[in-house]
Amino acid sequence: MASLIIDGITTTLYGVQTYDIVQIINGGALDVQAYDGTVGTGTIEIHANNILIDATSSILGDTRGFRGSGSASPGEGPGGGTLDAPGSGAGYGGNGGGTNGLPGMAYGAQSGTDIERGSGGGCGNTGTQWGLGGNGGALIALYATTIEIAGIISSNGGIAISAGTGYPHFTGSGGGSGGGILLSGGTIIVSGTLSANGGPGSDALDWYHTGGDGGAGGRIKLFPSSVITFTGIETVTGGSGGVSVGPGPGLSGENGTIYHADIPTTGDVNFRVTCESTPCADAYITIDANTFGPTNTSGIITVTGLPPVLTNYTVSKTGYYDGSESVTVIAGSIVDAPIVDLVLIPTTGDVCIKSNPSGASITIDVTPQVGKITALSGGICNPENTVTGLTVGTDNHAYEIALTGYQPATNLFSIVAGMVTDIDIGNLVPLPGNLTINITPSDSVYNVIDSLGSTVASNVHSGTTVSNLTPGIYSSTLSRTGYQGKLLSNIVIGPGESVTLTDILTPLPTAAGGGGFALLSLGLLFGLILGKKKCEDKHTKEECEKSGCQWKDGKCIERKY
Repeated sequence: MASLIIDGITTTLYGVQTYDIVQIINGGALDVQAYDGTVGTGTIEIHANNILIDATSSILGDTRGFRGSGSASPGEGPGGGTLDAPGSGAGYGGNGGGTNGLPGMAYGAQSGTDIERGSGGGCGNTGTQWGLGGNGGALIALYATTIEIAGIISSNGGIAISAGTGYPHFTGSGGGSGGGILLSGGTIIVSGTLSANGGPGSDALDWYHTGGDGGAGGRIKLFPSSVITFTGIETVTGGSGGVSVGPGPGLSGENGTIYHADIPTTGDVNFRVTCESTPCADAYITIDANTFGPTNTSGIITVTGLPPVLTNYTVSKTGYYDGSESVTVIAGSIVDAPIVDLVLIPTTGDVCIKSNPSGASITIDVTPQVGKITALSGGICNPENTVTGLTVGTDNHAYEIALTGYQPATNLFSIVAGMVTDIDIGNLVPLPGNLTINITPSDSVYNVIDSLGSTVASNVHSGTTVSNLTPGIYSSTLSRTGYQGKLLSNIVIGPGESVTLTDILTPLPTAAGGGGFALLSLGLLFGLILGKKKCEDKHTKEECEKSGCQWKDGKCIERKY
């Protein structure tokens, strides 16, 4: 940021100016450009970190404010003087003088942070000739962390000019009012002079008219936030009335006002609230058990009079989770607190259901959840396993899951707002299976043997179904008198599955004694199955050999003949 250094020269500026450092030194002068109707003229508003005017230097705003009247109209500005014989003085910090016409009226506040230009005085009127009212003083406002004034800041109203060019038509005009001077900063040190005096009315040099009326003094305001040291001079004296040879002098303007604000001990904060990134009305701020609110439609509430410390606060609004933040309050300042974004409290929750095996269809509250299946028991849920948007409550929902070959599983469950309820059913209960073996010849029979070697069904006629088999691996022996027996192994029965097999037995040879041979063959077949099982159950060599089996390679096997 640039700095402004006026060193021994005169610089003319107007309007709002911003710098890092401002120094007016060694006889330098900042001249406020006179008001000419252009916005900002007649004013200077400087914002900086530091401002210094040394004892030899000045800011000059005399007569740079609103213009005095020079024709059949009042002076410019809110407190412009009226035209008459004589013209009245302009008002600002007080009323202007008003001998015959209305005086220029006071405007603005004595202690507020507003500041204005001084107004123009009214002109004297002889009926055929016009005088010229005095101009008002400028608006001079300085804002900085540190302000040090050892020189002069002046914003005095101007002297009027009488009407007429010769005896006996010299009628007085009104003086301009003093302008406004405002200093606002952390530290303010003044050892120089601040003046915003009203301008005097002009003289009436005949026996028929009074002198012009004086303009009122302006306003001087100082707003320190931490330190003020004032050893200088400040004046806001009303301008004197002009003299007259005949009726008498005009009236003096009233004195203006001087205000030194107390060093503030509290600060103000603009609290700002959004609800899911949108400005949030009707929210409340709580600080140390004191609640302020509600926020306006822009999501803002200003809380005043807070102590200048780090302040923790909570933001609340019905239907939303509370938020919290902190802000450092600065005495004499208004600070913007960090934006607090509130999050909506959800009114629904989700459920994830797991089972073993996975892939079961899900029904919630008798409504099938299309596209939703169970996750694997002990696994992780993903969107296809999760049903969303369920109302909150305790045991207020029911699920049913279904998978071919297994018994359906049902139960009640609860939903917590904003949470996923995890339901792990574990192992589903399989449905029993069925086995049917169609054998040729059709009067054959078969036995069903489980994986442990236990016979679970015997002498079952061909074509007859064996029901309620526990899912697993089975074997079966097929037999008929006069036919060779047969062993079917690795018959897999799945959950709820019905398995149908078809097989054909081979007739035994028709030689003499064939019937006995068939019985012998069937007996051998059973002996093989049972003998194999008998041998496999022996785990030591001694047990193996006592059972008539053979011990080989560390295992007990059927003896070969």
